[in-house]
Amino acid sequence: MIGVFILPKDPIKQEEYRQKMRILALAGGYGKWFKGRPSPRRGKDAISPPPSRKGIIMSESQKGKIRIAVQKRIEKFGTLKIGKNETVILNRIELKDNVKIQRQYTIYKLGYFVDGYCKETNTVYEVDEYNHKYQKEKDAKRQKEIEEYLHCKFIRIDEIDWIKKNGIEV
Repeated sequence: MIGVFILPKDPIKQEEYRQKMRILALAGGYGKWFKGRPSPRRGKDAISPPPSRKGIIMSESQKGKIRIAVQKRIEKFGTLKIGKNETVILNRIELKDNVKIQRQYTIYKLGYFVDGYCKETNTVYEVDEYNHKYQKEKDAKRQKEIEEYLHCKFIRIDEIDWIKKNGIEV
């Protein structure tokens, strides 16, 4: 039978199994199944996916595994969201500083993408779009991890300020 999952009887093994299924569903792209649809089978042995991913408590290692799986999926299928003005800003920096910036550079060990990375100067460029003002703590933690891992200089560029300062029409 397809779509029917029988859980182990031991409650601890049940929770471990559910957690593995959540990670597989997120990493494997089974989003349609995982978005709160009713379970194909009702009863105490059926797995009913949670209505959303909010509230799922994951360890840092699990989050890292999911980030790496998402990176591989993005690289395979090429669906990566790039900021509206990010290309323009990084192109100008390349011309001004005479450096080559690798776009959407992947740091596999940490499971992160950065907007730009210059190997020659060991510099990470991160363009902060509008939504970054709501996640300052998360960005600071991420920046610290990247700086410690790469031993690099980290340049954070505020998109709106940079455009005003350089007078660019986009």
